[in-house]
Amino acid sequence: MHKRDDADTWKGWKRHLFVLAPYLMMFNTLLYLGYVSLRMLCIYWAQTATRKVYTAAWIFVGIEVAIAIPPLMHNVWTMMSIKTRHRPKLRLRGYDVPTVDVFVTCCGEEDDLVMDTVRAACDIDYPYDKCRIIVLDDGGSETLEAAVTRLGMSYPNLMYMSREKIPGKPHHFKAGNLNYGLDQVHLLPGGAGQFMAALDADMVCPIPNAGLA
Repeated sequence: MHKRDDADTWKGWKRHLFVLAPYLMMFNTLLYLGYVSLRMLCIYWAQTATRKVYTAAWIFVGIEVAIAIPPLMHNVWTMMSIKTRHRPKLRLRGYDVPTVDVFVTCCGEEDDLVMDTVRAACDIDYPYDKCRIIVLDDGGSETLEAAVTRLGMSYPNLMYMSREKIPGKPHHFKAGNLNYGLDQVHLLPGGAGQFMAALDADMVCPIPNAGLA
């Protein structure tokens, strides 16, 4: 595997262009610091020449510096990317892999949109007996349940869940939906998976072989 995590997505001229980004950020930061320093010197020189204190000028400088702090912090973070990364790119191999529960959360979205995400999740390259795809429908759609049930005939690790919402009792929206799913998987054969992945209704997995190589 390539030692850089982004080797698959940043290729050719993009990688060479990106190498310049930290140096451009460094130049930009030094240019801004030089500008602020010169501006403060000019105010100081003007005060010395006129024997007056330009309070408003210093206030504007202070406001400008305060506004510039977040971009400067971002610039410093970008400049830190000059150093070489040593984090290896890890990928699971074989079938001795951890169990995973993949939750697809939805609530009122179009069935076709949700099913595109569900089908993509079902097609990930991962042992089906180590991975469960669970549709957590907070909208209680009968048509979505029927669609998931039909698809489940081809994917035995796919299932549908929908919790009961009691009027007047807080259900905590998406967080409550996920907590319901986490509680329910403990009741399934084999218990809860070792890991959990949560997908929104429109989060289609782009890489079919994201699991096993």
